[in-house]
Amino acid sequence: AGASTGLFRLEGGQFSPVVPDRAISRIEEMPNGHLFLVTDQGLIEWDGARAISRMDLTRRFVGPTGSVYHIHQDRTGAFWVCTSLGLAREQAGKIDWFTLRAKDGKPEAAFRIFEEDSGTIWVAMQSGMHRVARKNLEPLPPSTGGRAIFEDQDGALWYGTNGEGLIRVRNPLTRTFTRADGLPNETVMTVLAAHDGTLWAGNNCGGLSRFDGQRFRIYAEPQGLANSCVYGLAEAPNGDLWIGTYGGGVFQFHDGRFTQYSTKAGLRSDVVLSILAARDGAIWMTTPKGISCMRDGRIRNYDTGDGLSD
Repeated sequence: AGASTGLFRLEGGQFSPVVPDRAISRIEEMPNGHLFLVTDQGLIEWDGARAISRMDLTRRFVGPTGSVYHIHQDRTGAFWVCTSLGLAREQAGKIDWFTLRAKDGKPEAAFRIFEEDSGTIWVAMQSGMHRVARKNLEPLPPSTGGRAIFEDQDGALWYGTNGEGLIRVRNPLTRTFTRADGLPNETVMTVLAAHDGTLWAGNNCGGLSRFDGQRFRIYAEPQGLANSCVYGLAEAPNGDLWIGTYGGGVFQFHDGRFTQYSTKAGLRSDVVLSILAARDGAIWMTTPKGISCMRDGRIRNYDTGDGLSD
């Protein structure tokens, strides 16, 4: 976990600092298991035992005044670096730049890299999502800020936007799904592709949407989802769907019925921003008041007393 006060590792139910006194904004795992940390003091490489300053990488790409936001190594071994000056790729000792210019002539910042299973590289720029095509950046219309990216088992890329609906990219056709197609609204906060091929989308105070490839089915208050502000989704190993909401806690969707777990059940907060379903069956949730874990019906909350910095 990256925090404003350092990098923390959870071991034996306790968080402990491993890289202190650094503001960590991004963690990226490399194929060799090392972690690259984007910090307020440049890039740091964590090899599992010690932190190594990688200011050489920062200076090589952006000089003494620029910023690095994300670093990714693709399946070919090339390094991709998102910076305040644009997107850079380093391969076989050569650096290539992919840049766009804003209206004032300055280069657009690149913030986040996503690599599809097919190897296609996508990058979130200031003006929206772009695909890397040889030496160019192809924009994904409409140009809008994104909230979530997910690739389903069929290779389609699903892109949740801030106000422009849910966008699907496939082969390489693009189609935008909006309220006219059955979504409750155009603000999609989270997207999940279930193992059975069903796509689920959570809308900001619009409910839960199930897409079967043809149409959307909406689950909200009338269907038993007592809070329709959906912010997080996860699928448990047994196929149950877990829904995090803003104000209603978390809901378990099993055999077509919703079960609510809130502060009355032991959660520290009814605002659940994201969910992770672990392989051992535990459900982990992030909230404004720490991290909560549900295991075998019991809830444990982690906060500063357990080692979290905030």
